[in-house]
Amino acid sequence: MDATSATSEDAFHAFEHAGWEAVPRQYDESFAALTVQSIEPLLDATEVRDGLRVLDVATGPGYAAAAAARRGADVVGLDFSAAMVAEARRQHPTLDFREGDAEELPFADNSFHAVVMNFGLLHLPRPERAVREAHRVPLPPGPPFFRFSDSGECMRVLQDAGFESPRVDLVPQVWRLRSPEALFEIMLHGTVRTAALLGAQTPHALDAIRGELRDATAACRNGDAFELAMPSMLASAKKG
Repeated sequence: MDATSATSEDAFHAFEHAGWEAVPRQYDESFAALTVQSIEPLLDATEVRDGLRVLDVATGPGYAAAAAARRGADVVGLDFSAAMVAEARRQHPTLDFREGDAEELPFADNSFHAVVMNFGLLHLPRPERAVREAHRVPLPPGPPFFRFSDSGECMRVLQDAGFESPRVDLVPQVWRLRSPEALFEIMLHGTVRTAALLGAQTPHALDAIRGELRDATAACRNGDAFELAMPSMLASAKKG
């Protein structure tokens, strides 16, 4: 990129930023009725649903973030305009809104399940950079965590591979933990996928998860230990 292009992009960024600092209420009273019509199709396309961690970039007054939260998602709304962030917080005081740049997202790699932007790209001087940033911060897709807890799925996969006489047995197991807090600490520091999901949570959400796991574990006390039933599926088959 030559110096002239960079200067032009920086000037456009400053122009847009100054403009959006001045018009949050006016935007809410005018364009909102139009732009909100795209939000549900946007969330459908990105499969936003209960339990997902979602980033709404260029959130403006927070319309898409609020809609994602209504679906049960854990949402962060981001906008480079402090005035827009203030308006989003005013309209949706229970949600997490932050000031930040779409072209340089202030989040670690793989922090979210999905990233959405509703009519934000046309306001960015370097939209390709914003798209690359969006790609950087979503979690990579993984297989269903409990896929092989289904005995039928275990047998199907074995048979499809050519094995014969598949069988699945339930193995009773008990996980004995030293304290009600141990399960959360194990998940946070001794796993990969679950640790990434926990690391992507807001401090408030993480505290809530910690509390839920602590209470559930405390209810399983047996003497000096806390015993959690953790049965496993043992799948076996023969090669014909």
